Formats: sequence, C-alpha cells, structure tokens
Amino acid sequence: MKTLQLKDFLNHLHFFSVQLQAYHWNFKGIDFLYFHKFFDERYSEVLEQKDKIAEYLRYKKEIALIDFTKAPVISVPKKDIDIVEAALDAYLAAQAECDKLLQNTKDPVLENILQQFMEDNAKIIYFLQSTLEK
Repeated sequence: MKTLQLKDFLNHLHFFSVQLQAYHWNFKGIDFLYFHKFFDERYSEVLEQKDKIAEYLRYKKEIALIDFTKAPVISVPKKDIDIVEAALDAYLAAQAECDKLLQNTKDPVLENILQQFMEDNAKIIYFLQSTLEK
C-alpha cells in the first residue's frame, strides 16, 4: 500500500470528524438531547481513529498532515432526519474508503487498525440505518 492512500484516508477522517461536529452543533428538535450526545461521541471516536492513522504514519517515518486543499464543502441539512441520513452517507463513504485500504494492505499492524475501524463503524451504520427505517 502506498502511504499516499493512507494520507488521503487521514484527510478523509479529518473532514469526516468536522462534518460530525457540525451535525452535533446543529441538531435540534424532539431528539435533540439524544443526537447531540450521539454526534459528540461519534466525532470524538473519529478523532481517536484519525490519531491511530497519524501515529501509524509516523511509525512508518512519514509526515502526518491534513491537506486542506482537499477539503470538501461541508453543509448541514435543515431537517433533523436529513442530518441522520447525511451522517449515514458519510459513515458509508468512510467505510468504503477503509475497505479499499484494507484490501491493499499486507501490514498486520495497519490491518488491525483498519479492521477495528470497520467493526466500530459497522455498529454506527446499523444504528443510523435502523433510525431511518419506517
């Protein structure tokens, strides 16, 4: 695996955490207390996941930096249910990026980090999908 792919994933995680934080700040409505805490916990978890990737890059003697020129436009939907749907889409995108990396690594240390990411996020994806079911 090329470290550039891993640096791109670090970027992805950084902006993913910013997106979750924006959802945390802007959720309102009847489920406010639950989702305010939910998104707070999620962006804190992503920060920890991001830190593991950065530490792995440093272990490989690479520089761990965020490339702000690759920053996506982050928006927050107006309706709460749309925020939940956007969060699900963001988690699915992060999961797909991680899966691509996992398929291309032969390093057991990185494989362990990525598998843990996949397992942790699978639970969140299930929760968000269940929340959106009618």
